[in-house]
Amino acid sequence: MRLIAVILIGLLLPVSAASAEQFQIAGKTLSLTPPEGYCPLDRSRKDDDGLTTLLERSQAGVNQVLLNFALCTELEDWHAGKIQNMRHFGNVMVPVENGSTYALSVPRQSYVAALVGQVASVDFAAITKEVNQKLEIGQITDNQFLGALHQDDSAIYIGILTTLDTGGKKLPQAGIAALTLLNGVPASINLQWPAEEDVLKGLLAAQQQYTAALIQANP
Repeated sequence: MRLIAVILIGLLLPVSAASAEQFQIAGKTLSLTPPEGYCPLDRSRKDDDGLTTLLERSQAGVNQVLLNFALCTELEDWHAGKIQNMRHFGNVMVPVENGSTYALSVPRQSYVAALVGQVASVDFAAITKEVNQKLEIGQITDNQFLGALHQDDSAIYIGILTTLDTGGKKLPQAGIAALTLLNGVPASINLQWPAEEDVLKGLLAAQQQYTAALIQANP
């Protein structure tokens, strides 16, 4: 359960436009790109580096942040000072144990099956209705765990509701973490969107598509 708890932290903090980045993790090579339409934060920029550094500090000793990205159009507007916060963003992280990242020599299907028993599964239609009702009455508070929204042989998809503080106003956000193995390395693939009616359906589809692309690149 600790593994899931520490990986999910990445949901709570903030490929067409980017070439793949290579990362050496526990003797394995991971090839990562953002989802279609998203751009990686540029660490040569002070503002981008500040966001990624903040995320890294929050994850110190728990997860290693490999890729931090946002919707390209929002990132451009944020750079230009047109918006205060980006609403569509995500990251890819790997867990750290005893100060080091690690790889596993188990099939991805077995890894996912072991995780399934640690997280309560929920009925997707029922949880979607519940989220819609909470949005209607403004009942979204920080860090509401939704449970496992979906699982298959490739990954388990865990949802949360949270808020984004912007100018003293809290805006509702929905996030989904896909937990899987990338080339034998445990990974958390995180996406977060503004919480709107039926957001989970679109967010889950986008997350499944992105996860499948990363698995294909890192079998």
